[in-house]
Amino acid sequence: MEIVLEIAAVLAAVAAGVFAVPAVTLAVELLAARSPCRKDRSPVARPAAAPMAGGELVVCVPAHNEEAHLATTVRSLCAAMRPGDRVLVVAHNCTDGTAEVAQQAGAEVLVVADGSRGKSYALNEALAHLRQAPPALVGVVDADGVVAPDCLEVLRMAAQATGQPVQGRYVFAARDPSRFTRVSHIALLVRNWIRFAGRHRLRQPVALHGSGWVAPFAAVAEVPVSNTAMAEDFQFTIDLARAGVLVAAQPDAVIETAIPTLAEHATAQRTRWEHGHLQLLLTSAPRLLWRGVRHRDWRAVSLALHLMVPPLAVLCAALAALVVLTALLAVAVPFGWMWLPMLVAVASQLAVGVALAVSIARFTSVTTLLGVAIRVPAYFVAKLPIYGRFLWARQRVWLRTGREGEG
Repeated sequence: MEIVLEIAAVLAAVAAGVFAVPAVTLAVELLAARSPCRKDRSPVARPAAAPMAGGELVVCVPAHNEEAHLATTVRSLCAAMRPGDRVLVVAHNCTDGTAEVAQQAGAEVLVVADGSRGKSYALNEALAHLRQAPPALVGVVDADGVVAPDCLEVLRMAAQATGQPVQGRYVFAARDPSRFTRVSHIALLVRNWIRFAGRHRLRQPVALHGSGWVAPFAAVAEVPVSNTAMAEDFQFTIDLARAGVLVAAQPDAVIETAIPTLAEHATAQRTRWEHGHLQLLLTSAPRLLWRGVRHRDWRAVSLALHLMVPPLAVLCAALAALVVLTALLAVAVPFGWMWLPMLVAVASQLAVGVALAVSIARFTSVTTLLGVAIRVPAYFVAKLPIYGRFLWARQRVWLRTGREGEG
């Protein structure tokens, strides 16, 4: 029995040290974030050798059966463009009027009917099409996204100034008053805005969020979008980093979409996101970390650590379990050193908790913070089936998220 306790103590100590890394990474990002009223318009990226001259921007919109919402997206893009820019809608294996709606709204349409499934296939088709007559800049916006009037101009200027891809602030609007959606909205606020703002202030690279980014075409044209990753945006970020291309943050460029209101749509979206994120956390992100360490590329190391922070519910639950486990082992095992991993686990949990509380209150309000805190246990319980399926029935096929108004 004593040997079993000793082994358990060693494993718990290792786990406490491992989870301390993403906990500290997350806490630093959250505490570094400026509140929305304090703007910093300088993009973050490695400077290019020389600023690029103005040129054509083509915004790609991958679309599969999006006739109900696509016109709004295309019109918002056209209104934000300079003369000579284009919207390229990839009508990807559509069975509705997506192509016709896109043309009527003012977009160029690339029809793809090859039976493939997934956003990555549509993006690769768009990039291949554009290689025939390369534009100066290329961007991506999802078919249900709406850009702010100055969004594309802000992204264009940042991409031209840095020679790197630039990700805008991807905002999810909560249009459903349900408790689960309100907590989910705050979780997305932390993921897409607060951490994003923190890394912007720290002048560190960020991950692509799948929509609302612009890049010099030459920087991304030769890097294919993975057709096997569920989180194709994160995988594309990693593949670009391996090619020496890091993504800058530009919080002043705003792209908005809606959180799915139907339970089955929301569950499908979260399953794809979280299974994809966890898969990359265990595979591609550690390889990027090791590559960055070997080449002493500390910005790539920073990006890898950012991508290796687990989903909030997973991280908080793991830290709480480690606090309990290390405390029990510290009492049960006659080793004085066992108190150290317990203190590490407690400090990690406190760091994450305090950073979350401070940043959420800063970006929303104390009232919102208290309301979310009350609902967090129910939110975590509701997500348990998603994490369980990652262990025994992991999603491996990309599935489009249903839109509002679809059954």
